[in-house]
Amino acid sequence: MTDLAPLLGYASGVYFISPDLEPRTLLATLAAIHLCDGILCFFVARYSGRNQTYWTLAGLVFGVWATLPLLLRRRAPGTRGNAMPPETWS
Repeated sequence: MTDLAPLLGYASGVYFISPDLEPRTLLATLAAIHLCDGILCFFVARYSGRNQTYWTLAGLVFGVWATLPLLLRRRAPGTRGNAMPPETWS
């Protein structure tokens, strides 16, 4: 595992912020980041009319590398998205 830790750390960008993380801490941090990326991908895909399941799984597996393209893409043609209007927030 210690041989794989630098590769995971640099590929995810975590080692650019804190290069002295131990492997166990790195894995916990990566799990939290990927979970947040999966949730973010779900909501962005939902709003932009994309496949929510596909993008959620992509966010969980690839993290920020799936989140960035989704954020940079335009809304799917012919869709208005599934965003809830402000009247339904309460």
